[in-house]
Amino acid sequence: MWLTKMHCPPADRNKEFIWKELQQKVISGLVEGKPGKWKILEVAAGSGVHTEHFVKRMYESNHSFYWQSSDPEQNSRESQVAYIKELSTEAQECVSKRPLGLTLSSDGIIESETRSSIQLSSLDLIVNINMIHISKWEATLGLMKMASENLKPSGFLYLYGPYKQNGTSAPSNL
Repeated sequence: MWLTKMHCPPADRNKEFIWKELQQKVISGLVEGKPGKWKILEVAAGSGVHTEHFVKRMYESNHSFYWQSSDPEQNSRESQVAYIKELSTEAQECVSKRPLGLTLSSDGIIESETRSSIQLSSLDLIVNINMIHISKWEATLGLMKMASENLKPSGFLYLYGPYKQNGTSAPSNL
């Protein structure tokens, strides 16, 4: 299968900043409270730039985890696989080589195969970067529903994006 690796300059620029925030604010909490192998779902992973970077950094940090990426778009899932194939063989063992097709509605995950593949209350972490500000509100409601059903009681939902603060946003974020 021919895989087209999508390039995303903004993701390349912000991947290390996001990693540091994720490491400091979330991964440290996983280390303290959750021994064993963490199950992580990345929702709307896009090109796969963040997937590859975070898996590499977590592997280098000797964390025990399994990362599952997803996206509603087939070309994005193919790009994720291309990025995953650039990881070391050892790091590739920590990530699914089959990204999930995952589309959200206000009722949660639309794809029944994806919905049934994620066990209730089985996830330690859901990562969602730059989706909420560009998707329909129903997708955000679905993300919250999915998180409430699939995160462990002590799990984390990590959201990153250009959100408004005190009612204002940078013009470039709108």
